[in-house]
Formats: sequence, C-alpha cells, structure tokens
Amino acid sequence: MCKEQPARLQRFFIIAFLLSFILCSLSSSASDTTKVAKRNFFSRRDFGKYFLSDIYAPLNSIQVGFGLNLKEYNISSTRKARFVPYNETNLAVEVPIYKSSRILKKGNESKFSLSIPISANIWFDFFEKTTAPILNTDYRFGVCELNYLREINRGLIRNLSIKFIPLFHESTHLGDELTLYRAQDSLPLVRVNVSYEVSEFAITLNDPNGTVENNHSFKVGARFLIRPSKGWYSIRPVEGDTSLVVKTNKSIETYFQYQHQRSRGFLAGEKAMFVFSLEVMNRVKYNYPFDLSPIQYKGEIGEGRLCVNTYVGWRLQHRSDNEPRFGIYLRHYTGINPHGQFRSIPFYDFLGLSIVYEN
Repeated sequence: MCKEQPARLQRFFIIAFLLSFILCSLSSSASDTTKVAKRNFFSRRDFGKYFLSDIYAPLNSIQVGFGLNLKEYNISSTRKARFVPYNETNLAVEVPIYKSSRILKKGNESKFSLSIPISANIWFDFFEKTTAPILNTDYRFGVCELNYLREINRGLIRNLSIKFIPLFHESTHLGDELTLYRAQDSLPLVRVNVSYEVSEFAITLNDPNGTVENNHSFKVGARFLIRPSKGWYSIRPVEGDTSLVVKTNKSIETYFQYQHQRSRGFLAGEKAMFVFSLEVMNRVKYNYPFDLSPIQYKGEIGEGRLCVNTYVGWRLQHRSDNEPRFGIYLRHYTGINPHGQFRSIPFYDFLGLSIVYEN
C-alpha cells in the first residue's frame, strides 16, 4: 500500500498540472477577448482534428495490404507464406458536444471544444482458407475530449493547441474462431483480457485549423495509465497458464507526430491535397508469450518499443469545410503488433492501401 502512495500522488499532480494549464489558458484568452464569435452545441469542430497516422484516431477507414504471418494468429497449418493479405477496418465517430470561438484583441482567434471519440478497429484475415476469421477487435472511447486552440500568427508559428482526454478506455475481443482453435488444441493461452484506462495529453504546433493551406504540423503527447496496479491486461486460470503472463510495469506511452498538407505546388492539385503523416510512438509491449506452441516459452524481456506509422497520399478537396473528406493513402506500419491481444509480438510489418473518411 505504501508503494502505491507515491504513484497516486504523482498521477494526482500530473492531472492537476494539466487541468491548471488548461484553465489558465482559457482564462487568459477570456481576458483578452473583444467578443464571442460563436457558441454551438452538437456542431463539428474544424480544429484539433486527429492526424492520419495517429494509431488511435477515430477515423473511418478500410485498409487492404500485406502483413507478417505468424502461427500465433494463423489457424491453417498449411499456410507457410511469410506475408499474407489482411483487411483492417476502422468504424468511428466523434460525437460533438460543445464548440465556441472568441476573437481576441489583436484579431487572433481562440477556439474550444468538447467531444466524445468512439471507435472499433477490426482485423480480418479474409484469405485464411479454414474460416477467413476476424482475428481481433479493439473497442475504444474517450470521456470527454477537450481541445483548445489559440492563434498566434508570428512568423512560422500559426497557432498552438492542446488536447486532453481525462479518461480513454480500450478493451479487446479475440476472434471467436481463434479462441476455439486455441482451446481445442490445448494451447498455453486461450485469451488475455486486455482492458485499461488512460489519460492523454498532447500539444500541437501549427494545427491545420480547418484550412486547406500548405501547412506543417507537429504534435507531442503522452498517455498515462490511470490505474497502474490494475495494469494493461489480466488473465484468469480458465483462460490459460497464468505463470506465463508477467505484469507490464511501464505505465506511460509517449509519441511524436508530424503531418504535412499541401494544396498547391509539388504533388498537389485543385481537387486533391497531398498529405504526409507520421507517428513515432514508444508503445508498451505486453509480457506474455507470442509463440503459443506447447514447448516451453522463452520470451524477450522489455516493455518499450518504438513503433512507426506512416501515411502518404491524397485527400479530396471541397469548397466547404462542412463536407466530408475522403482520401486514399499508402500506409506502412512497423513495430509492436498494434492489435489488442497481440501486443506481446515485438515485430510486425504492414504495407497496404487505405481509404479514409474523415467526418
């Protein structure tokens, strides 16, 4: 119990600092205000949008490409290819709650919004001969996402924005066919209960802010596990050999993101905006076997891995910001397997095409 107290105090001071920073930013912008421009409930915001490469972005997408094949999630014993085709589908929505904007004394604008991001990421192995199974589904939602932006317009710095999610929950569901396959073959682990809550904080320099102008955006952020004592995952004795599951002590994931949009010049056109998006994240590697063969497991120890997620392609341009945006991109991911209960696998590569709908 004594060991828990410093950790609790540390989390309390981190959250208190973030909340103080947000409240100070809001109060300072209010003191500089000349007039309130807009206040809306249930209206979509045009700033603080997720970068394409954000692995947790609540964006609707369909991705088809080739990824690494392992017997950990391969039911067919005759399938020997190193890379096999997968489909990854993301169903998502950002529920808008409140949005406001203010005009400051120097003519700059500040914006504030509250929303709830909800998404489900489904990983299909549709060319697997036995059942073409759903391998994994990740369910995610945040309560309640706060975004604040303040225009600066000084030289190369256009604006500064912050994002804060007090509680973000994720839980996963292993595909039924895969669960039955593991149970019938008496493998050491049938399933692991991945379920956790984090707080997330990020700062963005040069948010696109709803414009179609050429822009370079930079974001740094971190996700803090709210209950380190609970951890990222757990296992029950009926689900496998509990001695093979070691608690992951690392409780923070950090990331850096960069996104460039180009509406004119090289690679851009009147009807299509060129977009390059990159995320580098120090993700948590889960400590349980990724090779479920009956032989004794000898896994590598280590909880942090750099993972790189990249999108490059074109987004269709519209005259109005209120119209939905479609884009087609080439996506490459390398690092820890990003899908739910497979995050104990330290190496995974995916290359494919992605069609993204941004609401």
